[in-house]
Amino acid sequence: TGKAFSASAGLYAMEYYDMLLETGRINDAGFTVKENTPRAFRRGLELKAAYRPASKIRLDANLTLSRNRIRQYTAFLDNYDYDWNYLKQTSEEYSNTAMLLSPSMTAGAAVCWTPSWMNRGIRLGGKFVGKQYWDNTSSEDRSVPAYWISNLDLGHRFDIKGRVGLTVRAEVNNLFDRQYYAYAWVWRAIVDSKPYQQEGVFPQAPINGRLVLGVEF
Repeated sequence: TGKAFSASAGLYAMEYYDMLLETGRINDAGFTVKENTPRAFRRGLELKAAYRPASKIRLDANLTLSRNRIRQYTAFLDNYDYDWNYLKQTSEEYSNTAMLLSPSMTAGAAVCWTPSWMNRGIRLGGKFVGKQYWDNTSSEDRSVPAYWISNLDLGHRFDIKGRVGLTVRAEVNNLFDRQYYAYAWVWRAIVDSKPYQQEGVFPQAPINGRLVLGVEF
C-alpha cells in the first residue's frame, strides 16, 4: 500500500469430497439436476490493484485465475431405439474434467471519477468472464463463450437536514448492448445408436438501466 497505489494477492484452495454438483441438465419442472461427485477442487490466484493518478480519479482492476476440476466423473446416457423405446443406460468416464460453469479466468476494471459537484461520483466498469462449460465433460461444443460487459453508474447525496440525506443513483447495465448468454443446459442421449442432444441457452438482458433512490439517516 502506498499513497497512490495499492495491490493485494491471495491464493485459495477448496477441496471437496462427495460434492453435490450440477450436471448441466434440468428436470421437467425447470430445476437443475444435481449429483454427488467423489472428489473435486477449486484452486486459484486472486489479484487486486487500485491507483489514484489524481485526487478525484481512481483506477481499479482485479483478476482471478483458477483451476476447477473433478478428479473422476461418470456421465450416464440413456439409450433409446428409433421409436424412443428405452433400451439401457451407458456411461462415459472422464478424468480431471472441468467443472461446469466455472470459468478459469475472470477479470474486471473500472475508472472512478468524483467531481466536486457529485459526491458519489461516476464509475465506468467492465467485467470479463472466461469460457465455461455447460456440463462436466469439457466438451467444446457444450461451452459458454467468454464475454465482456460494461456498466456505468453515477450518484449524488443531497443533505436534507442534520444527518438525513437523499441519495440518487443511476445505473446503466450492459452499456454497449452486447448480446451474450451466461448460462445453458443440455440433455444427452443415444437414439438409434446415434448421439442425441437437447440444449437451451439463457440470453442476458440487453442495455438496461434503473434509478435508485435511498434515504440515509
